Amino acid sequence: MFGTLIAIPPTVAVNSLGLTPSGIVLARALQDYGAYCDDSTGTENLIIDAEDAADGMPELQEMRADIVKIRTFLRPVLNNTPATPGGGGTPRAPLAPPLRPPPA
Repeated sequence: MFGTLIAIPPTVAVNSLGLTPSGIVLARALQDYGAYCDDSTGTENLIIDAEDAADGMPELQEMRADIVKIRTFLRPVLNNTPATPGGGGTPRAPLAPPLRPPPA
């Protein structure tokens, strides 16, 4: 559903999924940070979109090949609310720094 946060549950051993090195990076990112659904077509497709500069890179091709395995482990984060962003609790990975410093 559009706007739903999806992630790989922390109980999944990403290294045991038989993924390429690039697929492991993608799976870890989905496990640590998740991803938001931005389409509600009702299909079971999962698309990896990258900048034009990445087109043809072997790492991107590996991720696209591995997404078939990865998507079977994705689940909605049901407790993702304004009061508990990302599901609340202690984040699995540090949050990204702000894109710009706060105003003085």
